[in-house]
Amino acid sequence: MGLEAHVVRLTVLDRCVGCGLCVDACPVYNFVVEDGKARVTEGAEERCFVCRTCEMMCPVGAVVVHEGL
Repeated sequence: MGLEAHVVRLTVLDRCVGCGLCVDACPVYNFVVEDGKARVTEGAEERCFVCRTCEMMCPVGAVVVHEGL
């Protein structure tokens, strides 16, 4: 039995207020705030281990973690 590839996609919705809590919360640096909005950094999907802290910390529900797509 081999290891299955784990597919993850991270999304920051338009309602982001740029507070930076996702940046501070993510242990693998998957987010930055630029021009007043958070964005997903390059290579984030490969680094993400789906702790979902970014989702939990976002006060407006703008960060979404999609699994198994």
